[in-house]
Amino acid sequence: MVTFCASGDPAIINGSTPTGGTGSYVYQWQSAADNVTFTNISGATAASYDPPVITATTYYRRQVTSGGCSTPLSSNVITATVQSAIGNNTVTAPATTLFCGSGNAEIINGTTPTGGNGSYIYQWQSSTDNNTGIISAER
Repeated sequence: MVTFCASGDPAIINGSTPTGGTGSYVYQWQSAADNVTFTNISGATAASYDPPVITATTYYRRQVTSGGCSTPLSSNVITATVQSAIGNNTVTAPATTLFCGSGNAEIINGTTPTGGNGSYIYQWQSSTDNNTGIISAER
């Protein structure tokens, strides 16, 4: 399984050499959006398959036949998952941000992001020149 954010180009899917039959094999790669309704991929008849760039989760499998064994044998399914891009990453400044000499600002609140896989790692940064980020804390 491979996972992308928004879109991606899956690596080549390599299939092992089948056994049995006549020793001469015919391959047909298939894809599905729902892991149920697989359709043949035009021109995808090699032992391995190089999927194109995808923008939605796609499932792949390979079917093989050999000689008089015309009933295709399906491989295991390979899943290429596309997660939605992360959004809604906004923060709210504290009420007091100007101090005479020194001070301690209130808490900076952030919204809960959307997208991705729903599990987020936060990295706060600070800067003295509004240009160079300095890591100040992790959550």
